[in-house]
Amino acid sequence: MLNVFMESKGIIGPEQWRQFCCETVPLLRMKQYTWTTDETFIGRVQLAHYGPVDLRDALVTWTVTDSSGREVAGNAFNPVTIEQGKVFEVDIFALPLSSVAAPQKLTVTLAIEGTKYRNDYPIWVYPASADIEGWRRPRRQSIS
Repeated sequence: MLNVFMESKGIIGPEQWRQFCCETVPLLRMKQYTWTTDETFIGRVQLAHYGPVDLRDALVTWTVTDSSGREVAGNAFNPVTIEQGKVFEVDIFALPLSSVAAPQKLTVTLAIEGTKYRNDYPIWVYPASADIEGWRRPRRQSIS
């Protein structure tokens, strides 16, 4: 990320870097990054917290936005006390993908309200079936 003079190479900005390299990082566990519109996205939310003290009454939120930045879904979990020095289980959320216009990239954002701690995860949603009428695989020619 830095050159030999400790200057940024311009690959990633400091704000983006801190999303996954910080004392507190919201984590999203999911079984895959690619989904279809006949599936339900299920995300397990965790927080890796290695700050100096517990975070009391933390309000953890999740938001899903589409490729144009419009919010598709979102909510907040019940306030929790996030213990210092471990990975903390927050909760699970589910989002049926049947109403998503596919194909499209969605962004799942996890955040702790009122703090700088947040993290973004991309997922891709494709139609459950594709119209392949008229498409044919080229025939192999035999070599004689």
